[in-house]
Amino acid sequence: NLILIRAPWHTRSTDEYLRNVSSLLGFTALLAISVNLIEALIHRLREMGSGPVSLSGISLGGWIINIHRACLNTADRYIPLLAGAALGDLFLTSDFRRMTSPHALLLPGRIRRALDFEDDFQAIPDPNVFPLLARFDRFVRYDRQVQSYAGHPVRVLEKGHITAALAPALLRKHILEHLPV
Repeated sequence: NLILIRAPWHTRSTDEYLRNVSSLLGFTALLAISVNLIEALIHRLREMGSGPVSLSGISLGGWIINIHRACLNTADRYIPLLAGAALGDLFLTSDFRRMTSPHALLLPGRIRRALDFEDDFQAIPDPNVFPLLARFDRFVRYDRQVQSYAGHPVRVLEKGHITAALAPALLRKHILEHLPV
């Protein structure tokens, strides 16, 4: 079983996406609801006696599965694409910084405490995460997010965020290589 996560509003215009994730409350609600939906799907698959469950998602979908792993860790494999566990970094140092209010930028510790989940993610001892990052990603910065995956094998594409997202053959290959046989 492979559950692929596409975050809400990722198929619409950038303006509509930004409108829907423009508040911390709305953004965290999106994350929590998505994690709970994934958990319900996994629970149902387990009830049905189905085989191993793998999760994969790109960009915000990858963040969502990483949060699932940090909080619940009930899937067998996690294959995040272009995501990490230091979510605050997106709103403080990446090109998404423009979405953060000037007042919030004066309180980077609060942003990190609200959004980062790196400690919980790294506390999971299971070798069940197989991430893919892009070296030239201006949103999910490689140099920061690779730290989230200490001790786990990270595939690195020599691309940026958009060019990696537009390379479906490479993403598919990575996912397929990490599915149970």
